[in-house]
Amino acid sequence: MSTDTSPLHRSHPPSQQVRPTASIRPRGLLPRWACAVLAACLALAVLAVGPHAPKADTSSITGDKDLAKQVISLLPDDYRARGIHVSVITTEGARHAGIGTAASGQQYTSTTPMEIGSITKTFDGQLLADAIARGEVKASDPLSTHLPELAGTPAGEATLEELASHRSGIPGVPSQDLSRFVLRGDILGLNPFTDNTDQLIEKTRTTEMGKRGEFAYSNLGISLLGEALRRAAGAESWKSYASERLFTPLGMEHTTLTAGQSEIPDGAIHGVQANGRRGQSLSGPGSNPAGAGVWSTPEDMTRYAQAVLTGTVPGGAAPQEARWPAEVLAGFQLPGEKVGYTWYTDVVDGHTIIGHGGTTMEYMTHLAIDKESGKAVMVYTDQNTDGTAAALAAALLTDGQKASSARLPVPTEMLLQGMILGIFTILALVMGLYTAARAASAPSRMAVVCRVSALLACLAAA
Repeated sequence: MSTDTSPLHRSHPPSQQVRPTASIRPRGLLPRWACAVLAACLALAVLAVGPHAPKADTSSITGDKDLAKQVISLLPDDYRARGIHVSVITTEGARHAGIGTAASGQQYTSTTPMEIGSITKTFDGQLLADAIARGEVKASDPLSTHLPELAGTPAGEATLEELASHRSGIPGVPSQDLSRFVLRGDILGLNPFTDNTDQLIEKTRTTEMGKRGEFAYSNLGISLLGEALRRAAGAESWKSYASERLFTPLGMEHTTLTAGQSEIPDGAIHGVQANGRRGQSLSGPGSNPAGAGVWSTPEDMTRYAQAVLTGTVPGGAAPQEARWPAEVLAGFQLPGEKVGYTWYTDVVDGHTIIGHGGTTMEYMTHLAIDKESGKAVMVYTDQNTDGTAAALAAALLTDGQKASSARLPVPTEMLLQGMILGIFTILALVMGLYTAARAASAPSRMAVVCRVSALLACLAAA
């Protein structure tokens, strides 16, 4: 088959030598240097002017209007989210206020299902104390006593008490899954908690351990604790176990644990990430005890907070005792911060506050309780990037001032990871846009790779 691409094909006599001619490379639409500059500018533009979380419509209010006005006055000037819901709770009742309108057009009400995230961990703390009182487990039980699959492993030696206080040495997620969590959660905005309980246990057998006895926040550790308690009680699932021991006694009829996206409750509001993009809701039965896929309404969380205030919550007050030093945010030791069985304790303006926060792909939440004053605050914010929920809860409990900024301090290692990701994103965009700007020709394998890389980078940046 002839490969001559000249306009006029003609043969040459055998005796005549044809001098090879240099291949003629198609000219680009723009000079190479201009393409490179254009690509860099476009890459930076994508990162700089991409979508951002919108500000809440403060004219859209549900519930207690006076409380809503107080909340609005306490919000930081740079706070960005579509909406927020706050409940101020006493043993006699509660005031609820919703501000803003979701992308779906829904308003935030006291009956709206929203993700509570890691506030769920306080359920585990209460259930551990309840199981101890029932004689089903001991605080000093090694994890392998109830999960024999972990016998002979470092993780199996950790006690239930160490798991509940984040001092087991078990990492936050299985060490072999770190890159997958970054890719799915941080870059693609997808639910990273996809493993079932058996898969989590198998990965725990070979995971790299931290230093036992030192505080290190662990979703994996709490998930294993929940499974251990479930087995000790002989329950079919952690969902049925939590429902029987906690939700049903407290009348929390609208608190739901999901194993997949299809189980998200009707009427649920989905939040957004910092760039305005909706993240995929968390789900997965293996990580339900840690807070993945747990939805509740402000009214249900009011019942829970009231039970804590009155001492009628299953497990009683023992889990809430401040016993060990802790960190709320990795790398930041807060003055007076301690942990009990999953509950944190801190002293703010003379008020001793117990509580816990939650972060999902779509929400940041916070439950704060001042038992001495008989008051609690539950906050839902439908974005997942700042400390507004915790700051607002503390301000409402202590009559404090509004936070000057919604931004959280960023640990050095997280800042470094973000810089590296940003550099590679820009490089991928530059390479892809440069090859796309070249004159049309049969694409080389390298060009195809560059374009695919640019597409993935655009998805990450967006």
